[in-house]
Order: sequence, then structure tokens, then C-alpha cells
Amino acid sequence: MWALVAEYLGRTPITIWCVAHRSNFAFESTESHVHELRHWLADLRSSAAYFQSSNIREQDIRLHVQNLCREQEVKWFPMHHKVCFAEHLFNLVDVAIANRDFSLMHWHTWTMDM
Repeated sequence: MWALVAEYLGRTPITIWCVAHRSNFAFESTESHVHELRHWLADLRSSAAYFQSSNIREQDIRLHVQNLCREQEVKWFPMHHKVCFAEHLFNLVDVAIANRDFSLMHWHTWTMDM
């Protein structure tokens, strides 16, 4: 689009990107060059999708929380959007860390049942 604008104006326009978009571009650039980060992010998103796709899994996590930490509230994975700004990634990591022990318990009990 910017190339068409520049062609129309006959000069390069001044472009301004908001902070959220700039940080997202920087993160995407880092992700494309650091393979470990790309794999980590794919695993994180897959874990979120795994729990989001089943009410039974959600109930299992809530059951583990009730049995172990009655005062702790379950954090639930935010929906993943194709536009992954830093805030969404932060929320995703926050939930993964908060639910880590309960997620591991879920996976352990489900693999034992197989």
C-alpha cells in the first residue's frame, strides 16, 4: 500500500506505526531468527488450544485446583488471535505459568489412563 501511496505522491511519505505494531514487528523478526523462540511459542499456543478445545479438560483442571488450592482461582487461556500483540502473549504466558502444576497433573493423569 505504501508503495502505491509513494507512487501517487511522487515521493516517499512519512509513515508512523503505533507502538503495539512496532513491538509486534520486532517480535516477529526475532521469532523468525531465533528458532527456539518459534518452537516455544508454538508449544505455548498448542497447550492453550489443547485446553480451550475441551470442557472436560477445563473441568479436570478446575478439579485439581479445588483439591489442592481452594483459594486459588483458575486462570483460563485467552483466545488466540492471528494478530499476536505483546499483551496477548503476556497473558498467555501468565496463564501457562499460573496453571503449570495443574496442567502437569492433568497430563499425568490422562496419560496414566491411556
